[in-house]
Amino acid sequence: MEKKYITIKASLTNEGKTVNPNISFMEDGHTVHHNFQHIILELNLNAIGVSFLNYICERMNEDNIVTLDGSFKAEYIAFAEEISGKAPNIRTLGNLINKFVEKHLLIKRLDFSFLYIVNPKYFSKGSKEKRRKMLQRLLSTEYDGKIYKEALLNEPFQSFFKGK
Repeated sequence: MEKKYITIKASLTNEGKTVNPNISFMEDGHTVHHNFQHIILELNLNAIGVSFLNYICERMNEDNIVTLDGSFKAEYIAFAEEISGKAPNIRTLGNLINKFVEKHLLIKRLDFSFLYIVNPKYFSKGSKEKRRKMLQRLLSTEYDGKIYKEALLNEPFQSFFKGK
């Protein structure tokens, strides 16, 4: 994935001297749509957990899909070691993925091993309209039996069928 940057001409002044360097910022990113702090606190995530979740969001595609296989985990381990000098082990990352699924931050594709959808209820890339269409598709019959739809709901799945 090629990284794109926005370049800004800055004006920085210190002790009477002004310089105008070009400063670059990453153009790509993801948006957080829902307050999920309660989930982070329930998970009691450490820096590795928060970093890994953010890494997953950075690496998801425009449809919020990410493959969390051994290769992905190895890339994250190398990244973490390069940045911090500390490398989490693969088992820790597997446990984190399981916790993210349990708390609905990730939605496991039931029809493909290692394929996950980063829950667009909480995170997305692209426009609001693209996110709306993605949520609509995920909650349509197209995804029946392919994902655990309750992860997208604000109420228990069965509550929608009471009295029907």
